[in-house]
Amino acid sequence: MKIRNAAFGSAMALIAASIANAAPMYNTIQAAPGGEQNVSSILGILFGGSFNTVGGPGSLDLGNGSITAQRIADGNVGGPMSLTASIGSLSTSDGQIWSGSQVAFEVKAKYAGDNSVFGWRDDTNAGAFSLVSNTGSIGNNGSFSVSSAFRWVLQDQSTGQEFTSRISDNVDGSGAHGQLVTYRMTGAGFSTPTWALFWEDRMGASDYDYNDSVIVISAMIPAPGSVATGAMGLILAARRRRR
Repeated sequence: MKIRNAAFGSAMALIAASIANAAPMYNTIQAAPGGEQNVSSILGILFGGSFNTVGGPGSLDLGNGSITAQRIADGNVGGPMSLTASIGSLSTSDGQIWSGSQVAFEVKAKYAGDNSVFGWRDDTNAGAFSLVSNTGSIGNNGSFSVSSAFRWVLQDQSTGQEFTSRISDNVDGSGAHGQLVTYRMTGAGFSTPTWALFWEDRMGASDYDYNDSVIVISAMIPAPGSVATGAMGLILAARRRRR
């Protein structure tokens, strides 16, 4: 789905004022061309089983019987979306601006000829960019820290274009475009909040099958007691310094 440019001025101010009351917006996922996997089949490859629509008429969620990929809104809801958001709170934010701390990642799939890299822009630090991984390095994994307000980023090195999770950043002559589709993974095997990010690496005249780069993100939550243990260590160190 594309959000096309409209008149600015007072009309844009009215839209901004009423966005919280607008219906959630979801990017439309097109069928993948021959020889490529679509979103549901990629989920099956990654997590096992066959993923089909679950949740009744109009649902965009996918499941295999033991795992559910819950689609989050791409726009018109607000944010930021917390990486540790509970399932019940997902409807109060969309996938444009995020908030978190420590994150684990793995590059899972790529169905694109372009060379791209994945990272994030820190909106608490003038949008500074941090590179995470080349999206062609399937299986590459690790961890990194994020801020309380940031955007996911895909940089297409072949075309020089950058796309972010914020729709208004992805603009061409036909308007602004949603280049990312996100699912919250729940069910068997997920001990921490886990998200699957599906990217489109061309804008406007593209197939919009969202299979060009797939990254799985997990929030790293401290084990019970680790925060308290760390705090106790600081207290003991302070006591030793005072002696």
